[in-house]
Amino acid sequence: MTPDTAPIGVEIERKFLVTRVPDDLERHPSQRLEQGYLAVDPDGAVVRLRRSGINRILTIKAGHGVERAEEELQLDAPRFARLWPLTAGRRVEKVRYRIPAGELTIELDVYEGELEGLVTAEVEAHSLAAVRAFVPEPWMRLEISGDPRYGNASLAVHGVPVRPVSGEHGLFDGEEAGAGIVQVALGEIDLAATALRGGQEPAKAVHTSRKTFKRLRAIIRVAKGGLGDEVATRDNAALRDAGRRLAGARDAKVVVDTLDGLLARAPDQLDALALAPLRDLLVADRAEAEALAAHDEGAIEAVLAELATVRGDISRWDLGSDASVVLAAGFERIHRKGRKALKTAEHSTGEPRTEAMHDLRKRAKDLWHAAELLEAAAPRRLATMAARAHDLADLIGDDHDLAVLAERADERSGRLPASLPLDALHAVIDRRRRKLQRKALRLAGELYGDDPSPLVVSVQELPATKVA
Repeated sequence: MTPDTAPIGVEIERKFLVTRVPDDLERHPSQRLEQGYLAVDPDGAVVRLRRSGINRILTIKAGHGVERAEEELQLDAPRFARLWPLTAGRRVEKVRYRIPAGELTIELDVYEGELEGLVTAEVEAHSLAAVRAFVPEPWMRLEISGDPRYGNASLAVHGVPVRPVSGEHGLFDGEEAGAGIVQVALGEIDLAATALRGGQEPAKAVHTSRKTFKRLRAIIRVAKGGLGDEVATRDNAALRDAGRRLAGARDAKVVVDTLDGLLARAPDQLDALALAPLRDLLVADRAEAEALAAHDEGAIEAVLAELATVRGDISRWDLGSDASVVLAAGFERIHRKGRKALKTAEHSTGEPRTEAMHDLRKRAKDLWHAAELLEAAAPRRLATMAARAHDLADLIGDDHDLAVLAERADERSGRLPASLPLDALHAVIDRRRRKLQRKALRLAGELYGDDPSPLVVSVQELPATKVA
C-alpha cells in the first residue's frame, strides 16, 4: 500500500457541518436511513445496524478522523429484526442526498427525530490526496472531520453537541450573554466528557480535558458574581480536582521534554551523554506515570462522575437579566487580580519569585480565556488581548517547567552518578529562567498596563437576557 492509498475496508472521508442546505437539494437522489448501534466501544470501534429500503446492513468501524477501518455485512430481514430492538436508545434517523462534486460525491445528511435541525455533509474517496484536494461548497461551513462528537455513534448516544465545533470557546456575535455563557460551558464540558469516554486516544483525551477544565474555571471566575459563591466554589473545586486526577502522566512527560529542549538549546554548555542517567530516570518516571494512567479506569470514571455533577449545575446557571454587567465585572476583576500578581512578581526574588510567577501565569490564563470568551464584545481588541495573555502564559509556563526539572533532578540526585554535571545543568536552567522571567515581566507590564475600562464598557453592552 502506498502512503496515499487506502487498503480494502478502509474509508477515507471528510465531514462538514452544514448551516444552509442547497436550494436545489430536492432534485438530487435521496434515501431514508435508520441506524442503530449494538455497541459503542471507548476505543472508537462501533457495531452498527443500518436499514435503507430493502437493504439491511451490519457495519463494524474502528478509528477516528479522516481515515477509518470499516467492514460491512448484509443481513436478511429476520436476523435484522431480531437485532434491531437491541439498539433502543442508540438510534439515528436521517435522509441522505447524493450530490455530484466532480469525481467525488457529497453525501448530505438531514437528520430527523431527536436530531432534527442537524445537517452534515461528507465526501469519501480511496486516497488521501483526493479528499484533501476537495474544495468544500460555500454551504459546507465548518469541517468536523476530527471532531468525535459528530460521529453518528456519538450523536446516537449523546445527541447534538451544544456548540457547533469544539474550537469555538466564546460567545457568538449577537448572542444573549446569560444564555450564551451556559451554552459555552456546556459545550466545553461535553467536549471533555466525549474525549474521556473514548472520543480520542488516551493521551490526547487527557490533554484536551485538562485544557477544557482551565477554560471552564475561567468561565466560572468571569460569571462568579451571578452564580454566587457557593456554586462557583463547588464547581471550581470539582474541575480543579478533576484536572489533578489526570495530571500525573502529563507532568512526567513535560519534565522529559523540558530536559530535551534544554539539551538542544545549549549543546555547548551541557553534555547530553553525561546527563543520560538523569534522562533515563525521568523517562522511567514518565513510563510509570503513563502506565498508571492507562490502567487507572477508576480515575477516568471518577472524573466523568465529577463532570456529570458540574454539568448539572451548569444547566441550572442563571446570571439574571443583567448578565452582561455580571460578566463585565468578572472581566474587570480578573484583570485587576492580574495586575496585583504582576506587582508581587516584580518585587519577589528567589523561591518566592517562582511562586509569584506561577500565580501570574494562572492570572494570565484566566485573562486569556476571559478575553476569548467575551471576544464578541470588542473583537479586535479582545482578540489581541487574548493572544498576548496566551503568550505570557506560555513564557511563564516554560519558566515553571524549568523549575520543576531542577527540582526533579535534585530529588533524584541520590540515584545518579556522582560525576553527573548537575551544577552545569542548574547553571543553564538559572540563566534560561532569568531570561524568560525578564521577557515575561516585560510582556505582563504591557498587557496589564492598558486601561481595561473601555473593554469593560464593551462587555456591559453585550445583549443580556435572563436565562429561561
